[in-house]
Amino acid sequence: ANGVGDLVAIMGAAPVEVGNRVWLDSNGNGIQDAGENGISGVDVQLVDADGGVLGTATTDSSGNYFFSTAAGKNTGSEIFALVGT
Repeated sequence: ANGVGDLVAIMGAAPVEVGNRVWLDSNGNGIQDAGENGISGVDVQLVDADGGVLGTATTDSSGNYFFSTAAGKNTGSEIFALVGT
């Protein structure tokens, strides 16, 4: 034991976060190329394995969206405090 005593973890698990960008793939190659702009106003749903909707975000003016289990303030494109089913 070397005199250290008991070690206890004081931090919880890291939040689960997922997000990306919806863009116009003008050349159809599946890669975000320079000059291919994001698309605003697209509804993106995060679903569980059974098809249940955990959250819906709407892309921002740059086409970005974000989901997280962390605490935070929701905006249209950033959804926080999600809990899995």
